[in-house]
Amino acid sequence: MIKIIICISLIALLSACSRESTAPNNQNHLDAVASNNTKFSTFLSEAQICQILEAEKIAAYTAGQGEPEKAASSYRETYTCTYTWPRPDAEERQQKVLEATMASMRGEGERLSMRERMTDYQITISARQSKRNANTFVPQVLTEAQIQAQIETAKKRAAERLTDEQKAVAGSAADDMVERLIRKNNENQRVKGIGDAAYWSNLSSGSLQVLAGDIELSISPMLADSKQADMENAKQIAVTILK
Repeated sequence: MIKIIICISLIALLSACSRESTAPNNQNHLDAVASNNTKFSTFLSEAQICQILEAEKIAAYTAGQGEPEKAASSYRETYTCTYTWPRPDAEERQQKVLEATMASMRGEGERLSMRERMTDYQITISARQSKRNANTFVPQVLTEAQIQAQIETAKKRAAERLTDEQKAVAGSAADDMVERLIRKNNENQRVKGIGDAAYWSNLSSGSLQVLAGDIELSISPMLADSKQADMENAKQIAVTILK
C-alpha cells in the first residue's frame, strides 16, 4: 500500500510539473479562456460526471454485456467516472494472475502487465476546468538539459512531500521512478483533429488528453490488449463525447 501511495504521489508531482511547463503567462488571456464555458461544464460534479458518456453511446463498447457499473469520484476539482463491465475471459485471466503470482514468489516467470491482469473492461473519463489554450495545451518536447532540470525539481518536491516511512520503503527507487516517469512523459504524441488540442500520454496504461473549450478531458480505455489499440479506442470515445 505504501508503494502505491508513493507512486500516486510521484505521478501527481509530475503532473504538476507538466502543467507548470505549459501554462500560459498572460493572466488576461487566462481569464478570457476560463470564461469560455462549454457544455462540458455541466459535468463538473460527482453527480453528473458519469453522464458525460450517455448510455446509448457506451453500449457500443459493452458489446451486449449490459449496463456497465459506474463509479464517480473527485480530487482537487477533477471529476472522474469509471465504467466497468466483465470480460468474457475473466476466469481465465484470474487463473493466469494466480499462476504468475506463484511463479513470482518462486523467483520465476515474468510480471504481467496491468492489461493482462484486468478481469473487467474499463473506461475512465476525467474532466476539469482549464486555463490553458490550444497553443499551450500539448506539453513541449524537452531537451536533455530541460529533462534533467525537471528531474531535479521533481526529486526535490518528492523529498519534501514523502514521509520518512515512505522514503525508507522507497529508497533510491523513488528517484528512479521520478526519472522514468519524466522521460516517459516526454514521449507524448500530438493528436490532430480532436477538440481544440489533444495528445496521447504514455504514462501508466496511457490516456488521451483533450482540450475542449475551457474543459480538459482525460480518456483512459482498457479495452484492447495493447496501448496502441486503446489509443485508437480513446480517439473514438473522444469523438463520441464531443459530438
